[in-house]
Amino acid sequence: MFVTSPHVEEKIALIRDQLSRNIPDGVDLDLTQIGQPADDPESQWAATVALRVMATAGDAATLAGAEIGARLGSLYLQGIPGFFHDGAAGLHSRPKPRVDYWPGVLPQSALTHRAVIDGNRIVDAPIPPATAVTAQPTHPEPRDAPLAERVTRAPLGSVAYARSGDKGGNSNVGIWTPDPRVWPWLRRFLSTDEIRRLVPETKDIDIERHEFPEIRAVHFVFKGLLGTGGSSNLRVDQVGKAIGEYLRSRQVLIPDDLLGSTRRSGDHAVRQHLSGHATTGQTR
Repeated sequence: MFVTSPHVEEKIALIRDQLSRNIPDGVDLDLTQIGQPADDPESQWAATVALRVMATAGDAATLAGAEIGARLGSLYLQGIPGFFHDGAAGLHSRPKPRVDYWPGVLPQSALTHRAVIDGNRIVDAPIPPATAVTAQPTHPEPRDAPLAERVTRAPLGSVAYARSGDKGGNSNVGIWTPDPRVWPWLRRFLSTDEIRRLVPETKDIDIERHEFPEIRAVHFVFKGLLGTGGSSNLRVDQVGKAIGEYLRSRQVLIPDDLLGSTRRSGDHAVRQHLSGHATTGQTR
């Protein structure tokens, strides 16, 4: 559904109160505002934000009893000024299951190991007598980047590209540069503290940071940002696909000499970046 300014926050608060009134026990509501209205909108859509309303319950019968679709429909005559939803799409009010999962560890003795060769010959694969856990690589946090004489506030995406996705309940994002001259600045700039500032949602969760100097990349794992997994959390961007692009949109202070070298080849690089995202089906 949609909310049009002015007083967007107050209108959403009223919608939340109305939907929550006498709601059955066991039903939880999640309201997510998407976007901000312009200060002086020059079109109706510039004044409008989307509001995603999600209801969940432990079983379908309880959720159906909440009649969320009917509750939303009733707000036309007793709700906020300007209430409307996407009439062409309709309201999705039929319960559907959410799939939750969790990782577990089994003793190898509980599993049958075998290899099937050419579709018919079966070879037993005995349990190895010893196993070991490979430790994650660790990289020290970078020291503060040296101050450049001339800097410009510009999107991080002016000098770097990104790719993000899901690993269970964790979100991972890699940020890299094709320009060797940008790499020393990028790796120093992208500290864990700086990432927490750039992505406020990560301020209270554990973060792993790794460097890949051969491909001029810094990689972060945001532990638990996606709840228990992309199939069960209530984020609009369920599997964190757009976190990398959000990072690229953040305005940061970039040395002017690095901006100059990047801008000369920027159009070609952006086309490569977009086409790579369009043709890549797997998270990298």
